[in-house]
Amino acid sequence: YAGADGQTTAIRCDRGAARVPVEHPEFGDCWHRCDVFYSDELAFGVARWTITLTSADTGDVVEKETWTCRNLP
Repeated sequence: YAGADGQTTAIRCDRGAARVPVEHPEFGDCWHRCDVFYSDELAFGVARWTITLTSADTGDVVEKETWTCRNLP
């Protein structure tokens, strides 16, 4: 993470991921995947969370959302 002052902050993170099949009303058979980068250096524990929806038929990413912590210690 690079702060407003240009300084870079690094924290040690572990990564967890899970993927499950879902039936999406618009896209049909898909995979719903969550990737989480977590750290005990953060008070709430999560540095980044990404949710991805991928078409099971084509492998195309049809939706993706990422939440990122902006206030690191």
